[in-house]
Amino acid sequence: MAKFEAIVTRHTDTPLPRYRVDFIGDDGDSVSVECSVRAGHDPSREQVVDEARHLLRRIADDGTGGGTDAAAHGDNPGAPTESEQLLPF
Repeated sequence: MAKFEAIVTRHTDTPLPRYRVDFIGDDGDSVSVECSVRAGHDPSREQVVDEARHLLRRIADDGTGGGTDAAAHGDNPGAPTESEQLLPF
């Protein structure tokens, strides 16, 4: 199983603190999460990473692949919508 390093970036162009956490695996896989942390002060790095992990778990537990896009696929849930970008592999 890959181990992931968390890189935290704070967005300064928003009125409320927003963060991007890039989880980069030692095997080259990565995922980025944008989130806010509800704290009365600037949260610690660990609080931000924990919030991003919590969001990832909620998405994984949801199991719908994003909710609103599912309706756009109709009878073919695997088909991309026009707004989705396909990357060549």
